[in-house]
Amino acid sequence: MLIIPALMTATLFAQGPGGFGRRGGNANSNTPPTPPTPAELASRQLQMVATFLRLDSAQTAALTGNSGLVSALEAEENTLQANAATLKTDYGTFATQLIATPTAAQPTAELSTIGGYVAVDLAARATAAGAIVAALQSLSPALSTQQTASLPSLIEMLVRGGAGGFGGPRR
Repeated sequence: MLIIPALMTATLFAQGPGGFGRRGGNANSNTPPTPPTPAELASRQLQMVATFLRLDSAQTAALTGNSGLVSALEAEENTLQANAATLKTDYGTFATQLIATPTAAQPTAELSTIGGYVAVDLAARATAAGAIVAALQSLSPALSTQQTASLPSLIEMLVRGGAGGFGGPRR
């Protein structure tokens, strides 16, 4: 009697996160999944904001239907995606230089370039967070006291990770 539950338990624990089946990409090939578009990322970010603040359906519809806000978030995502490829290359160049001369002075030109792109990404995230806060403050019905009190935490999450929002840097 104990063997069947033991086998079932072993089978369940043997699965990776998410359970059975392939992850991402085309199930019939080894192609990686298509990355989300800036519009999809903007939509996800607004849905995460609505969930985080527990907006009602009218507030959520007003937020996600704000075309100016969606455009601002798409612009942020375009900037982040454009910089991501450059930053990946620059970090690789920096690593190669550091491996070649680990005890020499750090390659300051490469670090300066990386710092510039990181600053541009931070500014894009801050601009998008400001647009989101402005849209939230204009909602009707207005945000509750509890929702307003959650804005600093929301801003921190948006600026740190960009929405993709809440998951951290996308590199």
